[in-house]
Amino acid sequence: MIKVCTIKRDLMILFCIGCFLVQRFCHGKEIPLSPVAIYDNYQLSIRDRYWKIPVPSGAGVAVEQDAVDPYAMVVFRGLVTLYAPDGRIMRLSDAAMANPYAMPHSGDGRWLARRGDKLWACWMGNEPSLIGTPCWIAQVDLKTWKAEAVRPLGYANPKLTQSGPRDNHAAPQVIIGSNGTLYVILGAHHGPIQWLKSTHPLTILTETKYDAAFWPAKIVGPQPTRPAHGQTYPDLLIDPDDTIHVVSRSTADNYKWQLVHWTIFPDGQTGPVTVIDQAKSDIYAIWYQHLSWDSAGNLKLVSQRHEQATHGAPIVSMESVPVTRISKDEGRTWTIVR
Repeated sequence: MIKVCTIKRDLMILFCIGCFLVQRFCHGKEIPLSPVAIYDNYQLSIRDRYWKIPVPSGAGVAVEQDAVDPYAMVVFRGLVTLYAPDGRIMRLSDAAMANPYAMPHSGDGRWLARRGDKLWACWMGNEPSLIGTPCWIAQVDLKTWKAEAVRPLGYANPKLTQSGPRDNHAAPQVIIGSNGTLYVILGAHHGPIQWLKSTHPLTILTETKYDAAFWPAKIVGPQPTRPAHGQTYPDLLIDPDDTIHVVSRSTADNYKWQLVHWTIFPDGQTGPVTVIDQAKSDIYAIWYQHLSWDSAGNLKLVSQRHEQATHGAPIVSMESVPVTRISKDEGRTWTIVR
């Protein structure tokens, strides 16, 4: 009995030493992105850059967009960890609260948003559910470096789609309006996208410990013509009038694989849909799109279409380099720039 306890003690000591060495010598090292990671994170505008945080193989990484010194969030084995530019680290969830396969994919890059000393982070949950993919949001005080709240957002990817309850395509995203209103999108996989609007500016806190301060979710965007058709991978941008521009992969039009632009107005109404690009394949396509503003204030879209010709065939790039498009009329027409 004494020998067993001694072995357990020694193992615990070795484990603690290992954790210390990882934190001491791995944190701060520059880890280059692999070619696969560059494409997977293409929508995050981090091509040809290096992470300065330890990223385990297979981890999902989200980076705060439109920031000089961005915060980053790593999802690995069901744990969600927030990294500050100055090296501070915070655990936002336990192993039961995050989808272990969650990572930003083609589009859906705005998992983090910040204003002043507040930061909001959202992610997909891992709880078994027949309703859909559970989603969570955290509110962090950057001055005190404390999570003020971690609250449920609801269920993305409703079970009327073709995907299962733990589908990792249905990531939530958060973006901040001009007056501090928090807008959240719950993603989907060939299904309807949901839109939430905060009841108060710059907070998710309510009088209870269990709810987030949002109005009930509303279905937005191009609606599918039949079940298992719809939107996937929405990428977001908000203009000064609080109109949210969305570019998503759509199969809503009789399962044609299209890259489309549409808008969500502050009251939750959806604007007209513009088809930007359409795949030749009717089997599979993905664009890895990223939406931003150019120096003149026009919408700028960078994408690179990949297609699968037949079932089981490799997914290959149909464009040798990323394609840049500009819209000078708020997304109604798009022009390729060389």
